[in-house]
Amino acid sequence: MKKTFTLAALFFESVVLASLPTQAAGFGEASVKETESMPRSGIVFVNDPSYQVTVGGFARLDALYTSDQIGDVEQFTTATIPVVGDDGKSTIDGRAYTPAKKQSHFNAKRSRLFVEAIHPFSQSQLKIKIEGDFWGEGHFRLRHAYAEFENIAMRGGSASLLVGQTYSAFMVGSSQTETLDNQGPNSNMSGDRHPLVTWHHKASDYFSYKLSMEQSQFDPLQSEVRVSGLDHDVKVDEYGMLTPMFVSAVIIGTERQNIQFSAAYARIETKVELGGVQDKTIDGYGINMGGMFSFGESDFVRYYGVYTDGLVLLVPDLETGYSDGVYGLGKNKNEIVTLDSFGGYVALEHLWTPTLTSNLMWSYVKVNNSVGQPDFAYKSASYVAANLLWKPAKQLMFGTEYLWGDRRNKDDNVGDASRVMISAQFNF
Repeated sequence: MKKTFTLAALFFESVVLASLPTQAAGFGEASVKETESMPRSGIVFVNDPSYQVTVGGFARLDALYTSDQIGDVEQFTTATIPVVGDDGKSTIDGRAYTPAKKQSHFNAKRSRLFVEAIHPFSQSQLKIKIEGDFWGEGHFRLRHAYAEFENIAMRGGSASLLVGQTYSAFMVGSSQTETLDNQGPNSNMSGDRHPLVTWHHKASDYFSYKLSMEQSQFDPLQSEVRVSGLDHDVKVDEYGMLTPMFVSAVIIGTERQNIQFSAAYARIETKVELGGVQDKTIDGYGINMGGMFSFGESDFVRYYGVYTDGLVLLVPDLETGYSDGVYGLGKNKNEIVTLDSFGGYVALEHLWTPTLTSNLMWSYVKVNNSVGQPDFAYKSASYVAANLLWKPAKQLMFGTEYLWGDRRNKDDNVGDASRVMISAQFNF
């Protein structure tokens, strides 16, 4: 195996080394805060001048108790909270739903495994990472698969080039707080990972920017696009991605005090049966602002705000299939219009001791409904979480979390739900 890695390293070095600078300022990975105590090291089984290969991960068990059942049994997705109408019947996005009185559920599918290989190029390095978990239905789910050239020397700073699948450049890493719930706050893009190419230039210790081309949500092989307001549940008959999703981001500040501004754009073309076939080109876009600041040594505030029009993958609650957050019908019900939405999030993190932490967070999403949408269309939702996390050692994490949320429809009918979680995680 060592010979294989060495030959691979020599090949990469002969092709790439001539184009890479020999000096670099210390520029590491993008500052994305993992939300699940991800170990930074594992079992090193190859360590030579060519590659260092590391295997790591964790085993995890989540125990959930929901007093009133919601549509998502494993994640606290507020878009799937049933709403009780004026007739006393429970529905989710207009679909009849019969809640159970109580619901208990155990889940170990978030257990995770990764392999990481690092090869140095003088003062730079090539990092290759593959990571997955068991969240997929009956199969191993790919989370990350990318190669990243790090510490590329640039005038006045350093840069990295990443190719593969990982977190979107639109995501604000420093705004992420640690939740036991896999969904997390309904407005804050925390878990989406896309195939992408990202350039990250750290111009100074206080300023950096990202430019990225990413797979947009409008991939006919991976997503469904629906129109909210038709008499029957009709998907867009045909659609194609005219452009990838273009993302730019600017990050200002230090590790403990920072702010990020991001913008995203994608264009698609659709064909819909609506009194005859209609062709429509959609320009979807989104902007956000988020970051964190600390006061004292033990308290941190994380914040986030987002606005989108037609790009619902940027808001977790609107890509569930229960929110119809892409298209609606216009006033005359013969015109398709995009739906714009906004959301916000704030969290307080407090360190009680070096091993005991708690987080309190609130998140909100609102869609500006179109006139032609039905009364049961998703209008807004709130998400509240509070947890206590104990990490007695680097390899261990135990925690408990309380979750509450509500969903409001266009006709202002509301439903709410709550959940309690207990989790145990063992890193290796």
